[in-house]
Amino acid sequence: MDDYSHFPVVYFITKKSDIFAVFKWYRAWAENITRQRIGILHNDKGGEYVSDDLDRYLADAGIRREHSVCDTPQQLGVAKWLNRTLAEGITTALSHSGLTQTWWEDAAAHFLFGKLRLLLSVTNRSLYKLFYGKSPSVDCLQPFGCLVYMHLQKDQHGALLPHVAQCVFIGYPTDYKAWRFWNPVTRKEIISDSAVFCESVFPFRKPGLSAVDRSVDPSPPSEATTPATLATPALEILSVPHPPCNLESMDTVLPHLVLIFSPCLHLHHLSTSLNSPTPPLKLGTSRHTLNTTRPANSFHQSMHPMPATRVPWPRPRKPAVPSRQIMSLYLSLQPL
Repeated sequence: MDDYSHFPVVYFITKKSDIFAVFKWYRAWAENITRQRIGILHNDKGGEYVSDDLDRYLADAGIRREHSVCDTPQQLGVAKWLNRTLAEGITTALSHSGLTQTWWEDAAAHFLFGKLRLLLSVTNRSLYKLFYGKSPSVDCLQPFGCLVYMHLQKDQHGALLPHVAQCVFIGYPTDYKAWRFWNPVTRKEIISDSAVFCESVFPFRKPGLSAVDRSVDPSPPSEATTPATLATPALEILSVPHPPCNLESMDTVLPHLVLIFSPCLHLHHLSTSLNSPTPPLKLGTSRHTLNTTRPANSFHQSMHPMPATRVPWPRPRKPAVPSRQIMSLYLSLQPL
């Protein structure tokens, strides 16, 4: 992390001994971008920063080292703040998209890419502008894990087959001016710059208790891209035994019904799944206008029409990779 702009750079490593090689890469990149030299390296004197090779390299480069006092993280508050913010961003991205923890590296890169382009409340400038000296573009920002209809080239599909593939957005490549997608059918990562994003649809998000399911696309581009074997999620009623209540008096409330999503039960099963002599309470009906003589099948007709939906794909599993760690450097750049 640069001391002036607080511009963070994250490298994913498999073991702590890789820090020496990563630091050499960072130094070459940072000095080439800023035209400044690294003057001071701040660290907590962890075992990964104590080595003869690193000491000789810093001495030859004229870089001074500064260590924080033991059990005093306040002296490296900027780096500690970055680690906490990054962990919260990864957790939020995975929870909102519904993807598993195996995608934490992609979530971290996606979160950091967007954070660098947000304006700071203090300086009214972004970290990107403070470091690079120019304003970034935010036109390419998209939510992590959303549904994407990616355009297929002529050599990527057969004759009379759809020209789009349903994918999941997973980030931004560093060496392309495009997006990174994951195809759950072929289980491959694809880089493309031609796609349509459904920013409010997350295929791998688990449905909640709300009546609106955001894990499916209510209006896909074409019927050809929708598999015919997908079913429509419905509502399932869990009935809890309760004492009889008088619906006509309107003096009691029915707190014994819990609505959950299920792909195998439809709304017309609602009235038959309750072990109660009284008909179920219609959603959206006032307590003072309840009609207890409504037939059993009228509950399904009184509900608002639900859009055509699809069941989410099975969750992809990325190949097993060694556990990785995040290295945060706290650097100071000095003019030549």
